[in-house]
Amino acid sequence: MPELTPHHLEFRGGLHMGTKPDLEEVGVTIPSDTLFSAMLMAWLHMGRDPAEFALPFLENDPPFLLTSAFPRAGDVRFYHIPANVRLLFANPAAILDTYGKQIRKVKFISEGLLLKFLHGEHLDPWLFPKKEEEYNKDQFTGLTTQSGTCWMTREETRLLPSALMSSREGKIPGRALYRIKFWEQARVPHVQVDRINQASTIYHIGRLTFTEGCGLWFGIHWIHPEGTVGDPAEPYRQAFTSLLADLAIRGLGGERSSGYGAFLWQDKPAIQLPDPVNDQPGYLLSRYHPSSSELPMALTGAKTGDDRSSYNLVTVGGHLQTLNGPSQRRKRLTLVAEGGIVCPPRWPAGDVMDVKPDYQNDAGELGHPVYRFGWALAAGLPSPQKEAHHG
Repeated sequence: MPELTPHHLEFRGGLHMGTKPDLEEVGVTIPSDTLFSAMLMAWLHMGRDPAEFALPFLENDPPFLLTSAFPRAGDVRFYHIPANVRLLFANPAAILDTYGKQIRKVKFISEGLLLKFLHGEHLDPWLFPKKEEEYNKDQFTGLTTQSGTCWMTREETRLLPSALMSSREGKIPGRALYRIKFWEQARVPHVQVDRINQASTIYHIGRLTFTEGCGLWFGIHWIHPEGTVGDPAEPYRQAFTSLLADLAIRGLGGERSSGYGAFLWQDKPAIQLPDPVNDQPGYLLSRYHPSSSELPMALTGAKTGDDRSSYNLVTVGGHLQTLNGPSQRRKRLTLVAEGGIVCPPRWPAGDVMDVKPDYQNDAGELGHPVYRFGWALAAGLPSPQKEAHHG
């Protein structure tokens, strides 16, 4: 079974992870390709060559794989809900007929629920109350929080931060669990002053803030932890720790000059996930860019006849960071989003793409590649026969 080492991040000054060009919208995750790009920039700021760090990933021998960074509340880690939620239930038609609206609101499921699913259990017994007033009833073994966005087991509430579970009046009532907030999204006003006529313009920037004890987490799966990088040679595990320490100070995401993105982090005990099997479907914990040799099977499962392939696509673009000149727009790239279920011919799957711009512009040609990380970190799904047995 693959070993996943979780790293818990705490953002005391907030986070700006933009999702749209207008700066007002912010996401609640940090995609795996963004994390890897941040590592390359930190490596560059340390005076090292990003090409040397990326080399084994380009040569189809990655020393490690990354998840995206997902929400967490205390020690309750959340993951993206599978793209096809029907796979979670023994009787999906009846469940979706009854819970359709509530299920569609769920964006993240807890680690406890995910592990049950990955080991062949259906999640029908851990469904949550449909109405807030029913959260006081003990017969429900599951519940949703963050106004229906996060689904977890009732047992996992003991792992939530104490600041969430109590108030000045004492322990919060069960019905309040639905509305407790792990994070809040807000728009912060800023003023821009024209240098010529001194006219002021108000604009807004999105900010994500977290309740005390909450934040994000991401996991790393080491394949060759003692593989070395650079000259003098340095183990990748040691280099990763140095990069994380640098990023904790420099920050992640945008608007870092305003204090966003800096974080504290803690390493947590490793967890075991089921191995993905070659030619068999896997559940994505990261974004994924299929290589040409993995298509079309990775997205259709046609070779094995497994019809569980399901996924959403996301197109990423935006501006690149460089020390060699002004910011430029990188090439747009389409990736398979987290939570997808894909079926490549071999694991690990994916590649790294160069998205260096090649259009004519006043800044001139960029003198180095711009890498976008597309290696998939996935957990294996149980066979359909095992699902039927446990259902």
